[in-house]
Order: sequence, then structure tokens, then C-alpha cells
Amino acid sequence: MDTIERYVPTHLNLWKLPKYCVGETFENYYVVMGRHRDSDLLDESNWERAETMLTDVLLAHATNGQAAGEDGPEMLKIARASHWAVGWCETMLVHKDAPEALLREADKIVCALANYPVLDESDFCQREEEAAQSWWAECGTHNRILMLKQCGLSIFAAKHRHYAAAADDNGRLREILLGN
Repeated sequence: MDTIERYVPTHLNLWKLPKYCVGETFENYYVVMGRHRDSDLLDESNWERAETMLTDVLLAHATNGQAAGEDGPEMLKIARASHWAVGWCETMLVHKDAPEALLREADKIVCALANYPVLDESDFCQREEEAAQSWWAECGTHNRILMLKQCGLSIFAAKHRHYAAAADDNGRLREILLGN
């Protein structure tokens, strides 16, 4: 009789009970990634992109209601918890018995992030641009003038509602707006 070899992820690790954890446990799940209340733009971009990628694969391979956990464990799960230091945290998990395509996609995501910290450059850049623009619009003329002076730019650019109109060629103003 032929045995079917089950795909074994090489970059995913099974969830382990933290030392001081109280609550639900997830021994049969691989950890894809986590985020918390204070996650930065990169973490949020990676989370949302990974969740979309995994959901798309899961929906494409869903059978017998397992995508929603109706006939067994949830194949893709977001574990939510409160935390004394960061308020709340979430962990993205994939069940060890998930369809092979889902396990491969999760493994691919973790491998990709180990080699380069950004899953989707265009999404991350768009989030950065929106954050810089929002900060510029909300920071007020006085703070704009201070930032422009710091960059060696004309303070008269502070009157512009869009920071790109005042931006310097080397991107220093954008870095300041993003707190880099």
C-alpha cells in the first residue's frame, strides 16, 4: 500500500505555551506571525497582506466547510488576547492538518519575511505615504516650519497642505514625518 507523504513546513513552528499564559491553547497550530496594539506600519502591512494571501488560498481549497471550522478545527485562525504591556495582541495560526496549499503558502510567507522584512512593497509604501501626508496635514504651521528648518528647506513651504510640495530631493522631510 502506498503512503501519501504529508507536507512538512520547514519555516513554520508549532505554537508553544508561553510560560505565564492563561487561556486557550493552540498546540495543533503553526505560528505565522503576530501583531499588537503598538505594531508599526510595516507590521500592519505584512499582517494584512499575509491574512489576505492565506485567506485566498484557503477559500480556493476549502472543502466541507473546514474554512469556517464547521466540520473540524479552523484551518486559519486569529488568536486574540489581552496583554498587560501592549493592550492586546493577535497571532495568526495555521492548523497542522490544513490543506497542503495553505501550509505551503504560510511556510512561504514566513520564509520570505526571514529573508526580507516586507511582504508587499507597494502596500507598505502606500501606508507610509498616507501616514506622512496625514502627519503633515495635522501637525500645524509651527511644527511644519521646525521640520523644514531641520531639513534646510524654505519655511514658506509650510503653507502647502501636501508635504510633497515642500519635500526635498533626498527624502529627509519624509523621514522626519515618519519618525525615522
